[in-house]
Amino acid sequence: MSRLAIKSFFSVVIVFVWFVFVGASGCPTATESNLDTARFNIDKCDPSDSTTFTTFCQAALDAATLILADDPTNVEAASIASSARLGLAGVDFLQFISKLVGAQSTSTQDTKEFADLITEVEAANGVTINRTQLRAAGAVLETALTGLSGNSLTNSAFFQLGAVQAVETFVTLAKVSAGTFTDSDVSQFKSNAKNGDSNLSVAGVSDANTLRATREGHCRCKLADPLGENYGTSCLSDLKTCFIESSGIPIQSYGAGADRASRCSALENPSGVATCKDTNQ
Repeated sequence: MSRLAIKSFFSVVIVFVWFVFVGASGCPTATESNLDTARFNIDKCDPSDSTTFTTFCQAALDAATLILADDPTNVEAASIASSARLGLAGVDFLQFISKLVGAQSTSTQDTKEFADLITEVEAANGVTINRTQLRAAGAVLETALTGLSGNSLTNSAFFQLGAVQAVETFVTLAKVSAGTFTDSDVSQFKSNAKNGDSNLSVAGVSDANTLRATREGHCRCKLADPLGENYGTSCLSDLKTCFIESSGIPIQSYGAGADRASRCSALENPSGVATCKDTNQ
């Protein structure tokens, strides 16, 4: 899906939501006024231009936050707040989504390509991706969508949430140095891997490669690590060492030899990994 097509898709959804819930009413309420302010500013929030961060991105976030303070389940406000957080994080949502939807394989290629994209985006924009803001972009949608199902008014939000969760898994591996992952990193990595593809599916994404790319890191650790589902920081460090860095010996052996090639091969292709990627076991 092209950047233009994705942007047009979200624009149509926002206009439709506005018409249904606002267009037929009289004088605007505080919520409606804040939504107008949030919409106006989010259109000018540019993650590739840091000069917009403290003006348009922050203004959009502030207006959306006022709405969410009274109603944390307001899906449109949450979507705008999430988009503003992505802007403040320095994450070009459309660029990353184009890469995710364009995932070509279930191999290590996707992990490395995302890591390279992150490096390229940061260098081109002169902005370091802010992981705290990226996490907040996901959290606000996770709250708003709790207990809801996919429909014509929520599908775009589920798509946005699933994509943010998928991107966060790749950003975590790309931005954290091997040997410095925390238990919190591991917990969020697992949650994103399990829920990101589910939210994309709810939104109607059925492309197998897109969904597999979201699951692959979790599947490898879950199946190769001696602790299984309870894998920890060592496996995330080894994913980074094997699939993003060009040197270094993985911490764990995964039943293989002591050399880098043997251990990385064992982590890449543990028994059952293809089925896990296909089914999100």
